[in-house]
Amino acid sequence: MTDAVRKKYLKVSPCQGIDLPTIERHEMRFLTTDEVAALASTIDERYRALVLLACYGGLRISELTGLKRNRVDILRGRIEVAEICVEVSGHLHWGPPKTKSGRRIITLPKPVVQELEHHLLNWPGDELVFSAPE
Repeated sequence: MTDAVRKKYLKVSPCQGIDLPTIERHEMRFLTTDEVAALASTIDERYRALVLLACYGGLRISELTGLKRNRVDILRGRIEVAEICVEVSGHLHWGPPKTKSGRRIITLPKPVVQELEHHLLNWPGDELVFSAPE
């Protein structure tokens, strides 16, 4: 809003004089390896690789849903994060990651690579690694 005032889109910011609430920061909680294994063994087999990739690769949901098959290198055990997919008001939007550092290559542990290879062989499809049946 300050920028809008500076560019003379507004005479005065309606946010001026408003005290924002304090945002309490909570320590992030990460799953243990046993918890990840329990989750992966409980979820539908079709999405097991997605869970493992999220947990051990550190991918965000937009990176997982935007992951394309041509960005997976099973032989080297790595993936390239180059696109994201987000849903806004029921429509899918594709694009690059938000920042330059968001585009990256991630090396994966062997068990995750094996599960990803299993996934690619058993759920062939279009260009996406993870897609819903419908």
